[in-house]
Amino acid sequence: SVAKKEEDETPEAPKPPPKPSVFSKRVFDLTTIGELVLMLFFFVFMGIVAAYAPVSFVVQLLYFILAGFLGYYLIWAVEPALFSPLMSTSNSLSGVVILGGILMASTPTGSATNVLGCTAVAVAAINVFGGFAVSYRMLLMFKKEKQ
Repeated sequence: SVAKKEEDETPEAPKPPPKPSVFSKRVFDLTTIGELVLMLFFFVFMGIVAAYAPVSFVVQLLYFILAGFLGYYLIWAVEPALFSPLMSTSNSLSGVVILGGILMASTPTGSATNVLGCTAVAVAAINVFGGFAVSYRMLLMFKKEKQ
């Protein structure tokens, strides 16, 4: 009976206070002033573009921004062990960029489209070469050494 009484008198560990909800914080606690200013400039820029640019340009610009966000979140979601195979298989995408850049480079010399097309071909070619170099080095890691 005495032992049972001592067990009952042991103090219980105090419960930790509940974590505050994200929604209980103010906006300035969640972000910086610089991020808010950047968002403001982005919305002003998009408003100016939407007011004065042709509709086709606005649609293409929004696709470009969406592709940037999608690529950012897809790449950061990949495990580090799978990063090199992912990058080496992205050479097919760079091949498509090269084809599109060649089509853009066929416009009159010196135009903005021609310059951007040539730049796209050059950057995508560097990416393809780097991807093949990474793939080759990865394959060498699995090759058995000759004795």
